[in-house]
Amino acid sequence: MSRRVRLYLDTEGMLYDPARTCSREALLHVLEREELPTFTSALDLEEAFGGILSSPDETVLLLGTFQALLHQRETGRYSVDEHAKTLETDGSWPHVRWRDMPLLPVGHWHGIGDLYIDETGVIYGYQWNDDALRAAAGGGHTLLESIALWWETYEMPQECPPSFEASVRASIAAEIARALSAALVEEASDGLCARFRNDDVFIEEIAAAYAGGPLTTVWADKKTLLEAMRIARDLAPEARIEARQDYGGDVSTMLRDAGIFPS
Repeated sequence: MSRRVRLYLDTEGMLYDPARTCSREALLHVLEREELPTFTSALDLEEAFGGILSSPDETVLLLGTFQALLHQRETGRYSVDEHAKTLETDGSWPHVRWRDMPLLPVGHWHGIGDLYIDETGVIYGYQWNDDALRAAAGGGHTLLESIALWWETYEMPQECPPSFEASVRASIAAEIARALSAALVEEASDGLCARFRNDDVFIEEIAAAYAGGPLTTVWADKKTLLEAMRIARDLAPEARIEARQDYGGDVSTMLRDAGIFPS
């Protein structure tokens, strides 16, 4: 683990509970017994990060398929609504699939929701309240690095500045980052996600295959976000802008008032 990840885990009081993880062989037995997919990717993640959690009664962060199954038995908190259109279940949770692709639960992080993994090792975050699934990382190491990076940027500071968020349906993260002098954070990036940061902006791009097309998302204060979206409009004038309300306020109105019209 990197220094950033260790600082995050130590500062936030994360625990490692050996009673909430198990060996590869034991997890394989559980998966076979429950007639769940026996992904090598899930066994690898269990071996590396299983048993990490924020505390026994919180779900800020917990990692590992064994722990997710155990937590469900203890709390019943995991679910997929019967009317959900993104994730589907074969009978009941945790028999979950997305676009006919089976997924396995591997935990939870409050920043992106319940965590699932596919056979290739790609990890997804699922927000059940709005039925939204998004790719998060190409593996467990990148996931933890990205979580720690986000914490370092927006949760660790005593006085976190207002943060606004907007996404562009284009592959332009590197160009926006270059214009704003933001550097690639290599340890929090992989073939699935690229992440850039400086003191004023956090930029993320998810590969097209995992986002329904290319997707670049920017988090920044008002001034920097407006600058980033003007750059985006110049780089990709036909690309759709998706504005969201974050900590700061109504981003759609802000962009509209600035002459940048989200679709």
